[in-house]
Amino acid sequence: EQFTSRLEKGGVGLYYFAGHGINADGNNYLAAVDAELLSKEDVEYEAYALNRIIKKMQKAKNRLNIVILDACRNDPFARGDAGGLAPIGDAKGIFVAYATQAGNVAQDGTQGHGVFTKNLIKNIQIPGAPIETVFKKTRDDVQKQTHGTQSPGVYNQITGDFFFTFAEDMQSYTLPKQDVTAALPTLQASDELEFWNYVSSKDTKAYYKAYMKKYPDGTFVEVAQEKIKQIVAEQKEKEQAALKSAIQERDKAHIGVGLGFIGAEIWIRKGHFDYGTGFKTTLDTEMYELAPFVNYHPSLEKDGIYGSFSFGYQRVEVDAAGGGTEKEVIPGIGLGVGFRSVFYDFIYIDYGAKLAFNKEQTEVIFNAFSGFEF
Repeated sequence: EQFTSRLEKGGVGLYYFAGHGINADGNNYLAAVDAELLSKEDVEYEAYALNRIIKKMQKAKNRLNIVILDACRNDPFARGDAGGLAPIGDAKGIFVAYATQAGNVAQDGTQGHGVFTKNLIKNIQIPGAPIETVFKKTRDDVQKQTHGTQSPGVYNQITGDFFFTFAEDMQSYTLPKQDVTAALPTLQASDELEFWNYVSSKDTKAYYKAYMKKYPDGTFVEVAQEKIKQIVAEQKEKEQAALKSAIQERDKAHIGVGLGFIGAEIWIRKGHFDYGTGFKTTLDTEMYELAPFVNYHPSLEKDGIYGSFSFGYQRVEVDAAGGGTEKEVIPGIGLGVGFRSVFYDFIYIDYGAKLAFNKEQTEVIFNAFSGFEF
């Protein structure tokens, strides 16, 4: 459980087993050192099912999982010449390596490791060798040392490239993004394969195009073309996901509550529009407005300029019937512009100017509010 929980955080998973493997009724089991296997019926309860390990690794949905089994051994409960582990079924996204081809048995060796593991330890340290090359070299070495009686096999359902050990130039050399095509031919690649290993370790469209330019008839041209298609598809998928997120954000309603120098407002934003009501005054407080308003935001971003329209009640100063002046509340209209800045996704500052006019007079109302957006 600790192993799979760490895999869920990302990275590459590697499960290595050296010991005794049993094929029981078409299923593979790995026997622990303290397993008590007195009969075939004990296998299911005393040994660990390989398919269970693979399913747990696949469930983590990490980038790559590798299973190495130095465990093709005789089945102590088999009759006749039966032996070896069974072929692994559906294991998408996983690289599985057998010590020998499925259905055969393997030699234990005489120096602490089996023949397979001894050669794997050597080849896994080759700088810049892709995983496929490491196990191909291991297979060649094992076949030679066992005179052809043992031939390691692999089940490869992974995409992309993986290196156990990077070459020195892979770790230190970084190409400028603005001139990838021009820079790549200057690499001191000993041959096309070394050049391809470097390019595939970068895994970008620009590097694959540069490889095809340098080697238009190269061995890996078709692979490079497929890689480019895959990268383009992934970029498109990311763009669609970002667009979907923006649409969801646009369709989600936000509530804002703010206070000004002399005034207050409350509003609900949905998409491009704010719908709210507010109390705003002129700087000399001689005129005020209490009115519902609608703001229009050209952008869906939280920050930005907006236009405002309001229709409600305005207090104005008019001539009194007996002389002098008096205050009167009458209907009025407001037209204005403003700018809103949002900090930490919930604190906003709103400032702007509005032309408030009615049948008696026209005034400019400046407003500045600070509040919270939910």
